[in-house]
Amino acid sequence: MFLIEALVYAGIAAVAGYFLGIISLKGLLWHLKVAGQATEFYPNYLGVFVIYSIGIAVLATVASSLYPIRLASKIVNPSAGRTWQLEVTDQGETAQAEDRWHVQLPFIATTWDEAKAMMVYAYDYLVIHQGERSGRFVCQSPPAGSRTRQVIELAMPVWLAPFERNLTQDTRLRATPAPDAQWWVLSLDLDRRSGPPYLWRRGASVFLDMLCKHLLRWRAATPRQEEDCLKRSDRIFPPQA
Repeated sequence: MFLIEALVYAGIAAVAGYFLGIISLKGLLWHLKVAGQATEFYPNYLGVFVIYSIGIAVLATVASSLYPIRLASKIVNPSAGRTWQLEVTDQGETAQAEDRWHVQLPFIATTWDEAKAMMVYAYDYLVIHQGERSGRFVCQSPPAGSRTRQVIELAMPVWLAPFERNLTQDTRLRATPAPDAQWWVLSLDLDRRSGPPYLWRRGASVFLDMLCKHLLRWRAATPRQEEDCLKRSDRIFPPQA
């Protein structure tokens, strides 16, 4: 977006500057003629130096957008790589490390109402993946929502592609208060139930990537969408003692 905007501005500025230069030169020649100082001067409007000047102006405009592009890419995808990096809870025991993952998602909610609305937004995405082999994962049962004090949780069994290898996992998405902070953080717990570990890790990575991409769109939600999610939160996440 930044690059396209810079190219548009550069093109408009180059064309406008070229014609303004011609008009200014015509005005200067007319002034010299009126003042009796006219000389045999024939400007070259199509010289190579004109092209060089326009090119330098366009490059300068585009160069000004490189830093915002780099900064925006880091904000949108906090990971250093192209995929989301997973954090394994049990680094010491290989068997548990292959079967259980805990992922701290790079999303926060600044208020309790926003935390509830974000979890409903995630619920809406997960609940539509209940069809037979629809996409890269299938929720084997509707996501079960619960709420205790200031913790919100979605739990569901998930079937991962390739489906013929019977890759299943228990999935828990939580919104919990951040320690010593006035916001809520999202985390994801994945526990392998069946299927080869190496295939499960691959399928779990795809599942996590798709869920994170959906949550990234939350900041683009309209106020009406946010209000609708908040209204449905008490029904989806009934309070528990």
